[in-house]
Amino acid sequence: MNLQRDTSDSNSDCITNFDAYMTVYNNVITQVANSDQYYAGLAEKGKGDGSTVGYYVYMGQRYLEIGTQSVNVFGQCSLDYYL
Repeated sequence: MNLQRDTSDSNSDCITNFDAYMTVYNNVITQVANSDQYYAGLAEKGKGDGSTVGYYVYMGQRYLEIGTQSVNVFGQCSLDYYL
């Protein structure tokens, strides 16, 4: 909250994007902690057995989601001003 112009505004775009970032971050960390969710998701969809390479591609895609959300936080919280 201290990175905003109005430090008392808990509903600003900065805070909203930061909350979204934390949600995505926590979900991704849980999803890639082990390969169980990857293989379970494939089995549930009937998409085959999966592979180690497929799992690493899956992990890469999840980490890119974190990067996307961090760019949103950077822009909405005006972090370039602080840097």
